[in-house]
Amino acid sequence: KQLESKPFITTNLCIDIMQRIKENTSSVRTTPGTTLSNTNGDVIYTPPSGEDVIREKLSNFEKFINEDDSLDPLIKMALMHYQFEAIHPFSDGNGRTGRILLLLYLKMENLLDVPAIYLSEYIILIRKKRQLFYVIS
Repeated sequence: KQLESKPFITTNLCIDIMQRIKENTSSVRTTPGTTLSNTNGDVIYTPPSGEDVIREKLSNFEKFINEDDSLDPLIKMALMHYQFEAIHPFSDGNGRTGRILLLLYLKMENLLDVPAIYLSEYIILIRKKRQLFYVIS
């Protein structure tokens, strides 16, 4: 609904999505992120550290998504997903938030006609009487 009134993907929207997924009030991480290592144990990627640095990178991410350019929207979508996951702004929920951002971007670019949601138990899950119900409204 936020995209209907303001068709921009913002840092605050990313934080709001993550908070809804995690059902908490956490924000941009202030602790070092998890490094990626290859099979030899060599560190091949270290995400940015420091809240100010992460927020600056999110600001660049926001500008990239919302600028009017000649990039094919599907190419831009792939680049924005890579950029968001490389920033890895949250302690948890980055992948799920990133996948929701993909859908929002497709909707924003009018490439997705109907609302869609990933049926992932991590997005919105309710436990009731030992049964799992997905909330899709």
